[in-house]
Formats: sequence, C-alpha cells, structure tokens
Amino acid sequence: MTLDTVAVSTPERSAAVTSAWPPGELPVLQCDDRLDRSAVLLLQEKLVRLKRLANTGGEFDQATESAVEIFQRDNGLVVDGIVGAKTWTQLDAALTGNAVQANHRWLSDADLESGAKLLEIEVPLLKAVYKVESAGHGFTGDYPKILFEGHVFWKRLQARGINPEKFLAGNADILYPAWTKAYYGNAAHERERLRRAKIIDRSAALESASWAYSRSWDITGTPWMASRKRMNVNI
Repeated sequence: MTLDTVAVSTPERSAAVTSAWPPGELPVLQCDDRLDRSAVLLLQEKLVRLKRLANTGGEFDQATESAVEIFQRDNGLVVDGIVGAKTWTQLDAALTGNAVQANHRWLSDADLESGAKLLEIEVPLLKAVYKVESAGHGFTGDYPKILFEGHVFWKRLQARGINPEKFLAGNADILYPAWTKAYYGNAAHERERLRRAKIIDRSAALESASWAYSRSWDITGTPWMASRKRMNVNI
C-alpha cells in the first residue's frame, strides 16, 4: 500500500515524526479550520514542489488558500479553496506528471454556473449549497446518491390531486405525512424506496428525493425536476 507521508516536528518533540495516510483517506482541508498540522504541511509541500507556494508553515493561511484556488482554477475544479479528494488527486497527478482525465462526475465552476442558470438562482447561492453538501462523494457506483423523503412524496401526491392515504398499505416507509428519519438507509435502500414510489406516481416520486451530484451538491427534487425537463435527463 502506498502512503502519503510527511515529517513534522511537534512542540513535544523537536525531532521529526512521520504521519501517513493510506490512499483515499487524506483529510479535507480548508482555511481557518482546526486542522491536523501534518496534513496541512503535506499539502503545502506539494504546492511548494509545484511552485504554487513559497514555503511551508503548517497553518492553512490565506497564502495557502490562494495557492489552492489558483491550482483548482488551472485544473478545471470548483474554485472554493477546499482541498478534498479531487484536489488531492490532481495535486498528485501534477507532481507525477501523470495526466488525470477529469471524472465526468466532478463539478467545475462552469457546471455550477450552468446549474444556477437552470435553477434560476444566483451562483453564490448554489456554491454555498455545494460547500455545505460536500462532505462526501455524490455517487455510489454508477448511481447518484439520493435521500428519499416520504413526507414530501405525500405532499407531491396531494398537489397532483392524488389521495396518499389510498396507498398506505405496505408503504409506510415511503409515504407518511410528517418528516421522520426512521426510514433512511444506505444507497441501495434509498434507490429501492424511490423505485417503489415511482410505481405509485413517477413524477411525484422523483420530486420527492434529494439528489447529490459529484462532491457534492444536493438539490431537492422539485426544482431539479424543472431543470431536468430542460436538460432532457432520464432517471
């Protein structure tokens, strides 16, 4: 197993100690967070080697954030100054000279601008949602992550003139009048809940899920469905 390592000194030890992370386990870093100093040093060392940063210091300061943002802009990533899986991947690719073809599921600034236009909202608003909803990857295998909301499904059926009470038998986990987290499950479980809801009413079901995209932005189904019609996307 290849490990990312960095030698750091601590207040308790003047001699360098080594911290290591297995692939895919590097932490998410951003300015002003209380961060693992060794992880910040690893980031800064990569930026220094790429001539994006003058020196290391172990603090995620404004100079580091600016260097990250410039690197993201030059590599077609969302420019947010947050170092997550995509930025780590592109940093390593730049250092090794192995070009990485951007994953088609990764979002760029252009994607957010396009999404904001489709949803008829301001780009900064969508970027704010992106930052809040960026704690994980937006896909599981080939499927986007979803969270099916049975209380929304109830309301969307009513909005379509359909009485949800007629479908309660055997559907208590996908159809209920008030929010509850009792029926949430893993990715496969949520897709199965959506599948069953689509049997009752496909459009209402799709409007009742939150959809995560890339790393990650999450849109509730109702506004997304309006955009989907213009994008001609099939689910």
